[in-house]
Amino acid sequence: MNIIKKSIVGIPYIKYNFNKDEDLVFLHANAFPPNCYLPLLKLIGTKYNIICPLFRPLWLNPGQIEILSDWSLLKEDMVNFLINLNKEKHNILGHSLGGHIAFRISLENPSLIKKLVLMDPIIFPKIQMFLWKFIQWTDLGVKLHPMIQASKNQKMVHDSIESIINKYRNKNIFKNINDENLMYLVNGLIKYKDDRKVEIIYPKDWELRIYQSGGISDKYIWKNIKNLKTDTMIYHAEKTHAPSKKIVKLLKNKSDYIESKFINRSTHFFPFEIPKELSKDILRFLL
Repeated sequence: MNIIKKSIVGIPYIKYNFNKDEDLVFLHANAFPPNCYLPLLKLIGTKYNIICPLFRPLWLNPGQIEILSDWSLLKEDMVNFLINLNKEKHNILGHSLGGHIAFRISLENPSLIKKLVLMDPIIFPKIQMFLWKFIQWTDLGVKLHPMIQASKNQKMVHDSIESIINKYRNKNIFKNINDENLMYLVNGLIKYKDDRKVEIIYPKDWELRIYQSGGISDKYIWKNIKNLKTDTMIYHAEKTHAPSKKIVKLLKNKSDYIESKFINRSTHFFPFEIPKELSKDILRFLL
């Protein structure tokens, strides 16, 4: 594997080059840079080179944080990237935030996508969107949003990588990730400082802004789902609420182009928990 770091139209990306004939584009989750997914990406790399554009928080000059009022700007960034990448359609794989953005692209810019694989794409029901818009930018919204509460007090600098791993080992959300994959995940999250301490590289203010600005742009998915013409696979975990089983069922009822697989006993972190099983099924769907 040869790792190439470049940019297109000011958007940085990582290419994991496995010397294959075809590329796949991967869109990462909020707070989890592409290197966190290496166990999964290496397995998919048996058939594809993998191109990973970075979301705005990981850019050198992302702009003022206030420009992000919903996730439409992030979608526009990725559309701009794909248009300027080359003239081909691409298979696209996305997780969480990346799955949401990939889904929107398939609905609003279908000429850019060949096939679509979504891993727990963030999609909420209409009633939740309606209620959220009234409290989204209030102290109440911040207090009620579970991911904001979980992330806002996150420690950004640690004494060592071992201290982060030991901390994560005590959290239920990471308990299904084996030691090797957890090491990959943590290595993807950090950089070493001059004093040899380690720092989380994903900016906390942007991470929280993305959580707070989410939900509203789901309306574009619900509005355009009837126009879907891209073969789409949705993987959704048992221990998650975004998307819920009900949401996935409703999406499938609105489009004959959607398949889904329910992943038992897994969490929203299933790309890190079961990369071998997941990669086999992803490649089955794409090839």
